[in-house]
Amino acid sequence: GVSRMTYYKYYTSKLDVLKDYLQEMILKYDQERKQKFPGTFFTYDQLLHCFRYFLRYRSVFQILSRTSLYSLLATPINQYISCSMLPESQMDEYAMYYYCGAIVGFFFRWMSSGQPASPEALAQEFCRLSGKNGGSSDMPTCEENLPETR
Repeated sequence: GVSRMTYYKYYTSKLDVLKDYLQEMILKYDQERKQKFPGTFFTYDQLLHCFRYFLRYRSVFQILSRTSLYSLLATPINQYISCSMLPESQMDEYAMYYYCGAIVGFFFRWMSSGQPASPEALAQEFCRLSGKNGGSSDMPTCEENLPETR
């Protein structure tokens, strides 16, 4: 355990502890993503990795859901997008935020519904929906690496 003296030395509230934890969770995801998918965004394989990674933290997301604290993720996600994703990508800034917001929305809905679908099905559905973007050439569609359907 951590003593109260140590806790109060680094944090002013329990909310600060949670914010720090969420920041660390996003940072670890970024490190894994860069290692496995450098410069790659919104492909089926990368999305599948994303959903599997954050599924490891389901209890944290369930707490955020029960306590209506989803907004705590906004700052670390925005920092991740602006500091890590945008510099590696040729994608338009607004397109990047659009897709990241959609992924977060997908994930939270999946968490709040008890994960009735597999991470694979979730990644496939995201790719299917993102392919309906009116044919814009700067929007990824995931089509190049979707698994074969049976």
